[in-house]
Amino acid sequence: MGSEHTAFRADCEKLPKRAVFRSTLVRLTAVATLWSLSALAPPLWSEYRIQTVDPPAELEIDWRFRTGDSLAWAHPDHEDQAWDEINVPGSFGKQGYTGYSGIAWYRLTLRSPPDLTNSIRSGDAPIALQMGSVESAYEVYAGGRLIGKVGEVAPEPQPRWDEHALHTVPGSALDDSGRLVIALRVWKSPHALAREGGPHSEVPILGDPSVLARTQLLNQLPALVLFITLALIAIQHLLLYGLRPQLAEYMWFALFCLVTAVYVLLSSQWKTLLGTDFVLLENAEYFCLFLLPAVGIEIFCRFFEYRRASWVKASQVVFVLWAFVVGLTQSLRPNLLSASAFYAAGSLVIAGMTGTLIVKSRQGDARARRLLLAFLLLLVAAANDAALERELISSVPLLGFALGVVVALLTIELASRFRKIHVELDSLNRELEQRVRKQTEQLNLRTSELVEKNEELERNEAQLKEVSVVDSLTGLRNRRFFRENIRTDVAQTNRLHHPPGGPVPAVAGNDLIFLLIDVDHFKQVNDSFGHRGGDEILVQFAELLRNTSRDSDVLIRWGGEEFLVVNRFSKRSRAHEAAQRILSAVSNHSFTLPEEPDLRLTCSIGYACLPFLESLPTAFGADEVIDLADRALYLAKREGRNRAVGVMANEQARSELLYERIRDDLVAAAQRGDVILGRTNDRPPMREAARASASQLAADRPGDEARHD
Repeated sequence: MGSEHTAFRADCEKLPKRAVFRSTLVRLTAVATLWSLSALAPPLWSEYRIQTVDPPAELEIDWRFRTGDSLAWAHPDHEDQAWDEINVPGSFGKQGYTGYSGIAWYRLTLRSPPDLTNSIRSGDAPIALQMGSVESAYEVYAGGRLIGKVGEVAPEPQPRWDEHALHTVPGSALDDSGRLVIALRVWKSPHALAREGGPHSEVPILGDPSVLARTQLLNQLPALVLFITLALIAIQHLLLYGLRPQLAEYMWFALFCLVTAVYVLLSSQWKTLLGTDFVLLENAEYFCLFLLPAVGIEIFCRFFEYRRASWVKASQVVFVLWAFVVGLTQSLRPNLLSASAFYAAGSLVIAGMTGTLIVKSRQGDARARRLLLAFLLLLVAAANDAALERELISSVPLLGFALGVVVALLTIELASRFRKIHVELDSLNRELEQRVRKQTEQLNLRTSELVEKNEELERNEAQLKEVSVVDSLTGLRNRRFFRENIRTDVAQTNRLHHPPGGPVPAVAGNDLIFLLIDVDHFKQVNDSFGHRGGDEILVQFAELLRNTSRDSDVLIRWGGEEFLVVNRFSKRSRAHEAAQRILSAVSNHSFTLPEEPDLRLTCSIGYACLPFLESLPTAFGADEVIDLADRALYLAKREGRNRAVGVMANEQARSELLYERIRDDLVAAAQRGDVILGRTNDRPPMREAARASASQLAADRPGDEARHD
């Protein structure tokens, strides 16, 4: 470059001054022209090139950004050159938009080489976009199409900022040239901090969905392991406290471990599996966090046998009240406003404990020396999480793992103390052996009391067993009861039909009739009146079944809106009559809900008898017969609902592979003569109000033909 410049100057010296001036002018004009063309042309850095999706591509680059809202901004061809540039990840409140709340948009244009583009568009190389925490909710678009969201942006925004989500990008989102436009529609709550907003912590990643999902799972495994470990430690110390109730520190430590375990779980991505009520989960997380200092002070004082001053007790009360105010509120605003103040107060508490440990260490306390390093780590973790909460640093939360270290050391210390106490108690027990011998009468009395307690425990266990086989909603028996008791009825029925010792004619009236019942269009009931209304309908339906059944019948809630009625030791010829009785009772019944018009419902029934083949009572088991009743129920649904279909065996049919032939196609089996199908339906006239209720349900879910609807 230097030699070219020298040659240029030498050429200029040989030319006249006017020629030099013209040459310089030409060069300046060319430079200006090129600069103008470059300004008019799209800049090269407006697109980000990806060469591969495995390993995934991290999109930690400048995105286009604009406040306001228009769904047209998601379109790939929308002109965004005039938009601002903003770094992702990073809150837009810290990048020139302090205090802004509402909706803002991010856009990023990606381009892939032809071979990768073809693979993605053909589905050979599936891709997904992994998003981290976004303040406060967002929708993501690819190629102008909505591919996912977290929380609600509009028209009724709902925050959900902690969830890491994986959004599948369809191959059609890429155009023929390999261009992919990703648009992010972000809503920031007015209650959020002024310097927050948008994707602020984790880098967006584009890559193979399986690789991203596996990486995300591995990243969350430590939190799950820590949660399980803390929960087991809590259970262990509750057991130790049960053995030695006078050791109250074990009970407090178990509570500390339990609260810490819940906090670790709720501060991780595992909380997304617990439910969709984000406000409840978030407030529960902050409740545990705000409760930790109060419980920690209690353990610290009891562990080192400190006598708490009045101001220490007052601080514990403040933290407890603080936790309950945050945890019981129906809004996120209290925890958002008080988080920074809590971290400051909590850091002061940890600093005070650390200072005390330093003093005790200098005084030669070995326990304090062993705990000092863990509390220093806890202090650093609290400062880290406080800075992370205010987005002053880019890091990962450390408080949960620091608490885990403290819990581990305290567990070792308390285990050592328990062992020491246990040894001392053993020594005392040996000294008191002679006294124990003299107190035989008292021991016998105690033994008598223990016998009474054991009897009470057995009664309680019997009650618990009874509860375990009863459906908590309807009060009917559940599947567990059915599985535990059906074998006895089946064995007795088989003996009556085929007694041991010789061929004896089957005894009439000793069949088991299985009637599988499903409420018609129940999904529409849930959609129209909510799950609480649906539960009320199920309770009334169960009561209706009780009123239409014999005392000897077994009523089972089979699952969801399905029920099983077992007519015990009845005649199979009465199966049709039993089904018709239930159909009529249901269709003629008015179901009621608070502040709602009376509702008329129907049901569909499939039934079959055991033994299925009277000539071979053991050829079909209870599971096979119930499966046949289930297929008959499906046929009743398919034929229009509000009817019953029964499956009866043709005794002339061959038993070899009979069940397989029926199972493959019930209708075809009936046409072949393997089985006989009995049909009945009940369609009574309905009042105008009932007809309006059914019409409204049908309008809510038009064309819904799902089997269990």
